[in-house]
Amino acid sequence: LDGLNENIKVYGFSLKKSLPRILKLIRYFQITNLLLKKNEYDLIFSHMSPILITLLTLNPRSFKIKKVLWYTHDLPKELYKKIILYISLKITDVVVTASQNSFPFKSKKVKAIGHGINKEFVLSNFNFDRNLNVAIIGRITRSKNIKFIIDSLLSSDFKNKENELIVYITLVFVF
Repeated sequence: LDGLNENIKVYGFSLKKSLPRILKLIRYFQITNLLLKKNEYDLIFSHMSPILITLLTLNPRSFKIKKVLWYTHDLPKELYKKIILYISLKITDVVVTASQNSFPFKSKKVKAIGHGINKEFVLSNFNFDRNLNVAIIGRITRSKNIKFIIDSLLSSDFKNKENELIVYITLVFVF
């Protein structure tokens, strides 16, 4: 992630195989609590991470923040993953997906938008004429291509009146 703009911050922890999941979970809660305490977010975007958006919602500081889940996949085979995905649908404001068949549950919250996000379609009642503070949660892996996502945000039309880029705070975690 070299070469990121100074208004991008990446938080996470080491992906040591030997680190027990409970310690990763504790660290996740520490980081998200710290960031929710010291920042006011307008939006939290979860890219293919229903578990992380679900866990984040356990923090009362996240209650008033709009949440969007991007999910394009079949229904998971494991029961616990199905339950987590269903819970994430219930707690998010919008679920965006590539096509009508790309999200396994039917809901008015599900918006099939192809592979580009039309902000007016997804968040039609959200005021984009002001600075936004956005949190993205997900995994850093080659397949997620996080640098492309960040570059896309930086080249988007999310600009303030002075035509400066908006501050984006990126939360990235690996489980």
